[in-house]
Amino acid sequence: LTTTAAVSAALLVGCTPSGPVTSVPLPLRPSEVTASVGETIAFVHDDFSSSVGDDWEVVTEPDSAVLEFVDSTWEGDEDAPGSSGTYTLFYRAVGAGTTEIVLQYSFQGTIPEGEEGEPLSITVEVEP
Repeated sequence: LTTTAAVSAALLVGCTPSGPVTSVPLPLRPSEVTASVGETIAFVHDDFSSSVGDDWEVVTEPDSAVLEFVDSTWEGDEDAPGSSGTYTLFYRAVGAGTTEIVLQYSFQGTIPEGEEGEPLSITVEVEP
């Protein structure tokens, strides 16, 4: 699943990608993402609330010659305890090649049972 979209300026607070952005919605389970060198990949989880225990951890970092970490952001109503927002991990495609990133979701420090608790492995192919 590859989704290319313009990510709104609100999501880009703290991150200034140059060029196009590929938005990958979480917790959907895309298995492949394709980007071009110079493009930013945004792994986006709407309806995310760290104050109630939502968490995404990068279990396997991608090859840094292919993708480099840029930033992570959370946008929402910070004044309301338990409120949801949008959590985004930004990576920049820096070199042609194929790499894998593995993300793990947990809730209140516990990995949920079933599909929701399975690690999310995404192969990223970066084209020149």
